[in-house]
Amino acid sequence: MNRTLGKSIAVLGLLACVLIARPAAHELRAHRPPRPPSQQIGVGPLLGSVLTGSFRPLLLTYLWMRTDTLSGQGRTDELHRTFRTILALYPNNDAARDFLGWHLAFNLKSESRRRRELAWRWASSGLDTLLEFERGRPTLALWFQVQCGQNPHHPDLPLRYLGRAWADELWWRARAAEWTKRHAGEALGRFEAALWALGNRSDSDALGMRANLLERIVYEDWICRGDTDRFDEAEEALRATAHDTMDYPPLARLNMDRLALLQLIDKRDPRSLPRLRRRIKRKGSWFPYRAGLALISLGARERRSKLVEIGLLALKRLDRELNPNITLFEEERALATAWLRYIARVPGNEPPLPQCPSR
Repeated sequence: MNRTLGKSIAVLGLLACVLIARPAAHELRAHRPPRPPSQQIGVGPLLGSVLTGSFRPLLLTYLWMRTDTLSGQGRTDELHRTFRTILALYPNNDAARDFLGWHLAFNLKSESRRRRELAWRWASSGLDTLLEFERGRPTLALWFQVQCGQNPHHPDLPLRYLGRAWADELWWRARAAEWTKRHAGEALGRFEAALWALGNRSDSDALGMRANLLERIVYEDWICRGDTDRFDEAEEALRATAHDTMDYPPLARLNMDRLALLQLIDKRDPRSLPRLRRRIKRKGSWFPYRAGLALISLGARERRSKLVEIGLLALKRLDRELNPNITLFEEERALATAWLRYIARVPGNEPPLPQCPSR
């Protein structure tokens, strides 16, 4: 009888411990710090033990092989979960997370470009991952620079501000604004978002990227609004980049050439026009599409036909150099022609100019 009573007391004691422990465990879970997105995968106890055990390399190899199968079968939801599990295998390895963030934001986004919503799902997941650690910031900045819509550094297809390409660009910029509003506290345009991600870095790569971004913002402001408040920053950044590349004379000369062109267009006085025209006609001189379109936009807003004519001449030269048999900038050239007619008071409605979102 005593033995039976002892067993009963032990069972009751065990039940009491369980009842007491459950609220305590729940309280501890409720107040634990949040995990970064790359670790929020909800793995079970068995997989959790594998993640911390000697089977981790074997599991990693299996998961990478599994991603190929899932990608080939188009099973994107499971593929996404698999990548997040891979991230959990190396929660403190910045190099691994940088690679996987890149793979999601660049590679899988590009592979899904025909399905924008899916492409953005991949991209935003990769951006979230890159934002988790300091080493991912340059990659994050690079994504906004070259992947958020059109690639302005493509050798033959520059960022267009008219037509279907621009409509697609606006869709991606809207996604970027939503993402930066969540993470930066304000909705940013793609190039401003890249500057935010880049932060205060001062290495050579960061100097070059900052100059490219500020130069892009200045030209885009002239194209879309006819004015800019970032010229001084762009001028200083290009000068700093030229100085940083002095050991590579061709690159330093190119950076100084970019700076000289920016300054020439900014002045927009009668003495600049002959120099701009000579520069366009000079074989091999650097004159990008965005500079030509900026001249057209500035000339249209100020009703200065000479600026529009120089911008049109620049686009004709670029079309001839890129492909003599194809008029790549047909829409832009038509816009310039329409403005020349309007400025000359030929009857007709005022032609539209490129419209841009908040930068």
